[in-house]
Amino acid sequence: MLGLGCPKQASAKIATPRIHHFLQTECLDILSEDVGDIYPRKVVFFPKTGKARVKKLKSLHNDTIIKREEAYIHDIDTQPITGEVELF
Repeated sequence: MLGLGCPKQASAKIATPRIHHFLQTECLDILSEDVGDIYPRKVVFFPKTGKARVKKLKSLHNDTIIKREEAYIHDIDTQPITGEVELF
């Protein structure tokens, strides 16, 4: 389980137990996790092996990541919810 890094720790503290509960309900084991903290992460996932590499970005030399995150949050808030969800 990766992510949930946010300068505002409240969202990670709320989301993490819910995600743990969901994964337990779905009988999915967590082999490793890196969640919470204030630093964003760069995640590279290798689908063929199922492995992931994670690097915490403790210093930013520019504001590209911050701008992308702000744009993403804006898009989520302003776009209508469409599509379907398949539960398996």
